[in-house]
Amino acid sequence: MTYEQIQDKLKDIIATYVGDTELKITNDTNLYYDLQFDSLSMIEIVIRTEQTFGINISEPEIDSIQTFADLACIICDKKHIPHPQIQPHKPVKKPQIQKPQQQQIQNKYQNIKMKFMNLFKRQKNK
Repeated sequence: MTYEQIQDKLKDIIATYVGDTELKITNDTNLYYDLQFDSLSMIEIVIRTEQTFGINISEPEIDSIQTFADLACIICDKKHIPHPQIQPHKPVKKPQIQKPQQQQIQNKYQNIKMKFMNLFKRQKNK
């Protein structure tokens, strides 16, 4: 079996799971962002992959998978099949709320809460 054959089988697994046999998948396809997978979807894909290729993928390996190439390379490593050196993906940084923004959000929340409480008191006193 070659890297390309593994890619083809893996594309079939993912396309079948997604329900789109015309799905365009490349090495850079991010399973979470491009295909909208969540952790449950990833577990289902991993189980199907393990069954198809007769391998076991550990939790740390599952956690490292973000792209199609990541998963294909794990399969190749388990099956001792050479594969091209794929650049490891760069972890995506989630935007951080800066302190001034966080304070503004808290202030707005407190103002809304106070308005609601005042309105509630007025309604109760009627």
